[in-house]
Parts: sequence; structure tokens; C-alpha cells
Amino acid sequence: PSLVGAEMCIRDRNCLAQSSLLLAMYIPITFLPEVMVNEHNISHTRAGYTTLLFGIGSIGGRISSGVIINYVEESSVLICGINALFVGAGSALYVFCSDYIHFGVLSCINGIFFGAAYVVIPLSLVDLFGLEYLSDTYGKCAENNKCIQRKLNQFIQNWNYVICVE
Repeated sequence: PSLVGAEMCIRDRNCLAQSSLLLAMYIPITFLPEVMVNEHNISHTRAGYTTLLFGIGSIGGRISSGVIINYVEESSVLICGINALFVGAGSALYVFCSDYIHFGVLSCINGIFFGAAYVVIPLSLVDLFGLEYLSDTYGKCAENNKCIQRKLNQFIQNWNYVICVE
């Protein structure tokens, strides 16, 4: 879409927070293997395993959150926020990791909370807007994600070009 369409996506406050949450969860695990190789001298193969551990943790988090949400009487918005808090804290803790074991354990834990948050997001949208508006609000979230990801990709490509030229 044009810039006007992207601005309209970003100005829609209904799902901007949810879209930003999903995007913020993807960024650390996307760039983690490269940081591990370049800054901590960990092999490419071992660095790639952190993404695998994140995925395994995410599967476990999705399954367990689906089971737990049936027995918890709290709001799904609150549970989604708690999961987002732990994912954010885990992402911040990557800064203090120096060994492969630390990265692996933290990636698995991050995956658990990321998977749980990913399952609870549609439930929180139902709590916020009602079941009849789920498809509209979830569609807006997906549209916002695409707009934000497109802008982020443009920024990263321009940033890489500046670094390579200098």
C-alpha cells in the first residue's frame, strides 16, 4: 500500500499495540544467531540451534497455554500482558548472555512465553471487542503487522546499505 495506507494502518489504535507486540517478539530471535556468531564467536551451527530451541519452546507454550486458559478465570488480556512482559524481559536478558547454554535456555524460555502470547492474542481480542468483531480486529492486526514489517524491512535495507558503503 501507499504511504497514506501505511499511516492509516499505524493510526488505527485498536490493534496497534497487538501488532507492535508481535513484531517486537520476532525481532530478537531473528537477529540472535547473527549476534552470537559475530560478537560471541559461537559457530553458525550452534547459533542456529537457538532458533530451533525457540521453536520447540513456542510449541510447548502454545499447547500449555491452550490447556491452562481453560482453567484460569482471569482475563485473557491480563494473561497476554503477562506473557508479553516475560518475553520483553527475556529479550532484555539476551544482553547479559555470553555462553551458548545461556542463549539456548533463554531462547527456550522466550519461546514458551511467545507461544503462549500468540495463542492468547485472539482470545484477548474477543474479550476486548466481542466475538462478532474478531475477524475485523484480527485482520487489522495482520494489516498493521504487514505495514510495520514493510517499513522495518525498508529501514533495515537502507541501514545495511549505509553500513556497507561506509
